[in-house]
Amino acid sequence: MVDKVLVVDIAKFSAGPSGFDEGCRWRLIEPSDAAEEPLCEDITLVDPTVAKYQSTSSNKSIDEVKKRVTKMNFAQKFKRAEFTGESLQPSSTQSESNRNKKKRNHKSKFESRNINYIKKPTRTLLPNIKFTIKHRLDENSHPADWLRAFIPDTPPKGSPQEYSKKQWCQYTNMKAELDCAGKKNQDGLEYKFENFTPREIEQQLSMYLFQGLNPSPQLVMKAKPQSVEPIQGNDLISSKIGRNFERRHRQFRRYFACQHPYKPVPPISTHPNWKVDPFLRHLNKVCIQAASLPENLSVDEQTIAFQGMSKLKSRIKYKKTGDGFQCDSICSNGYTITFFFRHQPAPKKYIEKGYSPLHSRIMFMFDQLKNKHHSIFMDNLYMSATFARNAFMSDNKIKIHGVTRTDKRGLPKCIMQIEVQNEKIADELRNTVKVAVLEGDSKVQDLIAISFYDSKPVYFLSTVIPDVKWSLVSKKIFSQSLHRKVLLPFLRPNFVDKYNMDMNSVDRADHLRTNYCMGQGLRQRKWWWSIFLWGMDVAVVNAYLIYKSWYEMHGLKPMTHYYFRESIALAWLDQEKFWPSRYSRRCRSDSNGTSTKKQASKKQASLSRVTRSATIASNTTTSSIHKSCSTLNQFSLEGGSFDNRLILRDDYTHLPAPAISKHLEYQLHKWADKRTRKQIAYCADCNLCLCIKCYKVFHTVVDLNRIKNDIQNDKDICIVIEKTDESPLSEMTSV
Repeated sequence: MVDKVLVVDIAKFSAGPSGFDEGCRWRLIEPSDAAEEPLCEDITLVDPTVAKYQSTSSNKSIDEVKKRVTKMNFAQKFKRAEFTGESLQPSSTQSESNRNKKKRNHKSKFESRNINYIKKPTRTLLPNIKFTIKHRLDENSHPADWLRAFIPDTPPKGSPQEYSKKQWCQYTNMKAELDCAGKKNQDGLEYKFENFTPREIEQQLSMYLFQGLNPSPQLVMKAKPQSVEPIQGNDLISSKIGRNFERRHRQFRRYFACQHPYKPVPPISTHPNWKVDPFLRHLNKVCIQAASLPENLSVDEQTIAFQGMSKLKSRIKYKKTGDGFQCDSICSNGYTITFFFRHQPAPKKYIEKGYSPLHSRIMFMFDQLKNKHHSIFMDNLYMSATFARNAFMSDNKIKIHGVTRTDKRGLPKCIMQIEVQNEKIADELRNTVKVAVLEGDSKVQDLIAISFYDSKPVYFLSTVIPDVKWSLVSKKIFSQSLHRKVLLPFLRPNFVDKYNMDMNSVDRADHLRTNYCMGQGLRQRKWWWSIFLWGMDVAVVNAYLIYKSWYEMHGLKPMTHYYFRESIALAWLDQEKFWPSRYSRRCRSDSNGTSTKKQASKKQASLSRVTRSATIASNTTTSSIHKSCSTLNQFSLEGGSFDNRLILRDDYTHLPAPAISKHLEYQLHKWADKRTRKQIAYCADCNLCLCIKCYKVFHTVVDLNRIKNDIQNDKDICIVIEKTDESPLSEMTSV
């Protein structure tokens, strides 16, 4: 028995969504003309938009089957703001000449310094040329140099608070010292421990890069020679890391830290990722700076697998990755631009405006973009008519496009279609398109709602597409009559085609990241370690995509993702052999081919630069006291300038000395806006001037923000010292 089809009298107007201007309404748009079907070389082939039942029907001819499917276009045009993002790109004449020279003579050397850059509209993901020039990246740069631009070795000059790998080494050694590593424990047992060096930190992380390229059941197997471990062993790694790698790796996993270990632990409700927060903030910042973004971006969630136990962990049944952590992210062609973890508290700015936590996170990420009028594609989890209006009202005037659900998402009733269960009747309704436009709202321009009957009704909301029509696409298919592959042209709705082509940027990012995941095959027991390895993978993938787009923009052939990761792993393992140019920076020549004196001095300084400790030698003689002291503020405290102020041992005595200059000030009082210059004592180990009363407080109290508030309120510091608990580091760090 054939199912009965309900006949609904559809009005041409529907009431506007709640929260919009009064009097706004949805108006149903009538189709204008039928789209013309393209011709194929093999007339027996039926395009994919024709239903399976119709294409296999023996009672109807091919022409009759095609006539039953009417594809209608809509003539009305919608107002859309144009994307005006521009980026520095090589001039077309120079890039073409360089490609021709390379084709004529393979030995001719390409030189990026001879390229002139001009501003052009950004059509695809491109590197920020100012960013590459700042980090001196060109065709001669090693892959590790491209990653160093995202994760620097040391903070830039004049910005000690900037995040770098040097801080990883400092925080790791501090954490080990807090745990009394290498000293006798309560049972009288002791074990050998030496402070980690920045190079050793890189060698330990390079093992995870090797694990992603060639997974092993256990990471320590790779450090064994092939004579001991024939299958998983590696003689190169064994010769560089040594026989004590297993013990050293356990110490690395135990003491490695991305956060300052002296900081008090914040509440988990406000800072759930506090152990990796500095690294994630730095990653969010540098990923936006490194790229010039095109118009079309996409929003979706990224999942981080975690098998241990954590309150922040989410139950995920609908993904192959399994349970773990999730973050919303904006991506472009696999490049992760910005992200926001779902277990973090949503921004108060948008929560106070009545937004949901999900939409508050997305709106916050919209504000991080540098250009206006981006087109963002998203799935039905995020889409609603109210959110489309709010996105267009944001500072960057974001346009969004995507599928949406029917429940409480603001869809008009005039475009609703009923899902039919009978297959024959459903085939007759296939390719039915209904369009409605929102009129009468002062905040959003031409928000349109579309219903498209595919195998069932699918609904779209869009402020992106300028019109609704059937676009011509094609694909190769095998023809049984011609016995070869032919190009089959067919029609597809432009709103479906645009969604399919631009929605998968986050999926590309997941694909590139999980192909050679650093934690592949390893069980992570620390919740923050999984997030840290995810951040490392994001940095490597983004560095590769910037490297690849830079090479393609200049007409050069880049290496593959595999060899890019392999080069970084080998460089971190043995820099003398695989990264000899690490500390040698090339000096750019002028138009005459000669270097300026300033450039030559920078080159000489960079060649002589070595990784060294940032602590000042403990010498209390008056002749060695500097006239310019370090500045005490929140950035210098968090940046690691005063990490050793609580440590008391032979090389850190913190003995006070008189100050020579009359222009020195108390740094603790100056920080609290209570300036004075009487009874100044100088600490050569901290390179800081303090008053007599503040001297003990600065070297014993962990939380200096409380002392700052007491000074601002004119409280007596002597009373503060008596009420303050003794530093927990006094017994651990004293010798």
